Amino acid sequence: MYRFAKHFGLLIAIIALCLGVQALDDFVADRSYPSALRLPFARALGLLPFYPQIFQTGDTVFPGQRLTMLISHGFAHVGWLHVWVNMAMLAVLGALVIRRVGTLRFALLYFGCMALAAVVYGMITAPEKTLLGASGGIHGLGGALFVLLWLEGRPQVRPWVRALGLLAALLAINAWFWWLTNGHFAWTLHLAGFAAGMALALLLRPAPKHRPPEQQNAAPKDGVS
Repeated sequence: MYRFAKHFGLLIAIIALCLGVQALDDFVADRSYPSALRLPFARALGLLPFYPQIFQTGDTVFPGQRLTMLISHGFAHVGWLHVWVNMAMLAVLGALVIRRVGTLRFALLYFGCMALAAVVYGMITAPEKTLLGASGGIHGLGGALFVLLWLEGRPQVRPWVRALGLLAALLAINAWFWWLTNGHFAWTLHLAGFAAGMALALLLRPAPKHRPPEQQNAAPKDGVS
């Protein structure tokens, strides 16, 4: 149990915090506001608006808030369907990435991709809109895992088979969200996060572990197949 908490404690904490924020949002929500995205939470956590006012403090709660929004927007979502889908993806991709690179590199990948994807989204797509959701960081983990799977090269399964399987799954989920929202979702954020994850994975991946030559050439013991 201690070992599990040591390896996946940060991932569990992120998921719990996202669920807690959504529950709190429901509890304090102004039901007269015509959206699942309530204005107080948008102003406190989301990018409202984001670019080019990122370094300004107008319409914010505290100085420098627009910089913290590069991360804080990933802890709030627009409804329970949004948060549950994102948390399911985060649990799977996060666990797979942590097993390969460790907790520290996972944190750098997740939060780094979240911030970079938000910058790209704000500059290119919708500078006047509010941005909520963990999708940028999650797709960053997907991009990182794509690279890591490709580079692993286990002899049992060719690396491109597993990597392309992951890519197909992510594309299917995005296609489902495209249909569900009639095309009104931040696909550019997802794409930017995925690209950032691929780039950061090449920088942050741990060095491959090599067994000593005597272990590589040693004959297997009796009873071990």
